[in-house]
Amino acid sequence: MNSGKEQQTRSLFVGSLAKGFQVLEAFESGRRELGITDIARITGLEKSAASRIVQTMFKLGYLSQNPANRRYSLSAKMLTGAFNFLNANPVIEVAMPRLVGLSDAIGRSVALCILSDIEVIYAVRLERREFYYPTGHIGERQPVYCTSGGRAILSALPRETARDLLERSDRRKLTPHTKTDLDELMDELKKVSRQSYCIQVEEYISNEINFSAPVINGEAEPVAAVVVSQLFRKKDVAELEAELAPLLLQTVNEISIALGAPRKALQSLIPNN
Repeated sequence: MNSGKEQQTRSLFVGSLAKGFQVLEAFESGRRELGITDIARITGLEKSAASRIVQTMFKLGYLSQNPANRRYSLSAKMLTGAFNFLNANPVIEVAMPRLVGLSDAIGRSVALCILSDIEVIYAVRLERREFYYPTGHIGERQPVYCTSGGRAILSALPRETARDLLERSDRRKLTPHTKTDLDELMDELKKVSRQSYCIQVEEYISNEINFSAPVINGEAEPVAAVVVSQLFRKKDVAELEAELAPLLLQTVNEISIALGAPRKALQSLIPNN
């Protein structure tokens, strides 16, 4: 029975389309321009196949070519897909005015990230000048295991699901403070679940502290996380926590309520008095 379903799934899989996405995904951060040989090497495609796909993407307007060196880059047309996603996503529609209000109230950078397997993808970023850094763009991907947004979402998932995502993550030390041990990370998720928000200090980027909390939908599932970031100047973490956590939790509660989250699911998001 299962083999029949698998066969049906395989019959519905369009390999050439998948290869096209492989080519687009070859242009990761830091790979601004690529030649056909580069694309074939990165994707594992035959050079002739890579060339045909690149020419198709170029003619459709999704790739641009530098006439000086004949190398390719992503075109501005790629932004249309991002706009359509942001414009159609109810979570972002509901969250945006509340994120602006939170950023104005606390004077810190605020973001919204969404889970994508073992990574989170940033869908909204409201940067403050003191915290701007070049990679802080919409669409940036970060690992779940060492980011506050990732841990906030994981803390609201079933434990076995969260553990599976952590097990499949490439848990490397990105800074001297990055936690990588699986049991230690699971204990961290329990702590986040108990207090309803995550505090992460210098685990993804040095001199950075992040506070985050999960956004819950009408099915009581975590669909995103709100993240507050600032430079970490060795200020007392407890002082920052007292200042930022209540407003962060108020914001995620408002977004979750607007998404229809059941009251029972919201109880854990209400700060302790």
